Amino acid sequence: MFRKVVQVDCMKRRVVKYYSTIPMSTQAITRFEKYGEIVILPLLKTYKVNIPHQFLIQGIVDGYQFSVSYKNENWQELEQQFDCDLEIAQQSSENAHIYLDYNATTPVDPRVVQKMMPFLQDLYGNPSSAHSMGQQVQNCIKKARQQVAAILDCDPQQLIFTSGGTESINHALLSATNRKRFFNQENKRHKIITAKTEHSATLKTCDFLKNWGFDIEYLPIIDGIVSLEVLEKLVNDDCLLVTLSYINNEVGTIQPIEKIADIVNKSSAKLHIDAVQALGKVPISTKKIPIDFLSVSAHKIYGPKGIGALYIKNPNDSSPLLCGGKQEYNLRGGTENVVGIIGMGEACQIAQREIDKNNCHLHTIRKEFLKLLSQKNINSSLNHNLNLSFPSTLNIYFADIDGDTLMIMLNEKGIIVSRGSACNAHAQEPSPVLLAMAIPTTQAQKSLRFSFGKYTNNDEIRICVETIDKILQSLKKKVT
Repeated sequence: MFRKVVQVDCMKRRVVKYYSTIPMSTQAITRFEKYGEIVILPLLKTYKVNIPHQFLIQGIVDGYQFSVSYKNENWQELEQQFDCDLEIAQQSSENAHIYLDYNATTPVDPRVVQKMMPFLQDLYGNPSSAHSMGQQVQNCIKKARQQVAAILDCDPQQLIFTSGGTESINHALLSATNRKRFFNQENKRHKIITAKTEHSATLKTCDFLKNWGFDIEYLPIIDGIVSLEVLEKLVNDDCLLVTLSYINNEVGTIQPIEKIADIVNKSSAKLHIDAVQALGKVPISTKKIPIDFLSVSAHKIYGPKGIGALYIKNPNDSSPLLCGGKQEYNLRGGTENVVGIIGMGEACQIAQREIDKNNCHLHTIRKEFLKLLSQKNINSSLNHNLNLSFPSTLNIYFADIDGDTLMIMLNEKGIIVSRGSACNAHAQEPSPVLLAMAIPTTQAQKSLRFSFGKYTNNDEIRICVETIDKILQSLKKKVT
């Protein structure tokens, strides 16, 4: 039922995070009564434990995780008692569950879960209903919209909630082109500019628009960055839309969005930014940067899956992708995903508040990972420029092993990494992002993406690098 991950916090206390594969019942939590008095808070389904100062328990009832922080020198004995109560078999650190695929998705922050719980139980009214329960929920959605608007520095009325990043991207591209294509036929703009390093949600939508008669132009990539010189040449009277990502999901490259926006803003073309990987990592201000559409998603910032948002500078530039009721300012019909919206609002508020702390942590983790790789003399190199990439991501070429093989062998050891985008995880071909960056096919096939988050710790990084080293050493022995 339970697994655990060990870390040491900044105060040098041993912190053990326990994760449950099924929701923990209140009955299971009462096992801890021997350690202290448990106080149940029914509304939010959280609990606190009043116990001696030598260790602290905190977590969520009916949730999936809690942590124990030991301050006492006798932590080994206390932890053994806990493991016994939770029926956890003692495991070596080599078999610990280590998650290094944060760019694919993130665990939900316990504070976000707490905020969502009432809307799964008591506050279940339809926000479109005129009665008091419906209006209470509608007011909560308004607050969540304000929280998302705050992190994007925009007006709440400029945001609509979607099912995630893919829908937001599709809505932006199809909405902008649809209005020009069918409602303004005299407009001769027919060109869309993007890059082959974009997410498949963008590339496949562009392929669809190509069948409508639009011309798709792909910008050259230099060191992971789009060519601004070529962009200036292509943004002319024929250009309708420019769509680019802020941070690349496979190599972490940060595009110069301000410069891109300045170039596009000189024309009458529209600019869409895929900020799914950038939200909560870099400051975003739609008031300072002239962006027409901007897509974000909650599950990349420790929020729930199935919820995202689209910033639309001018509602007249948009048309509904989903038709139905009058929800989302008449731009997306259908009953709102209330639980997801509440979770996204809370996740955005936390991310905005903790952005500097999280980024400092990511810089430290990346530096440590690279240092350990160097110390082990592992035959590897980076597929991207560190100075141009966000510190949550490392895309590494391992000369002595195929990427798929290494990923599978790490997975067998409980270490979760990926070859690249989760949306293309089952494809056998090399990463199209790496190929677009002029990485040779053989090198792309021997590459893996390691992406870190706020819960990644030094022990996990050390175990990961040591495991890679052991795998490579064992392969060398088999060869010889």
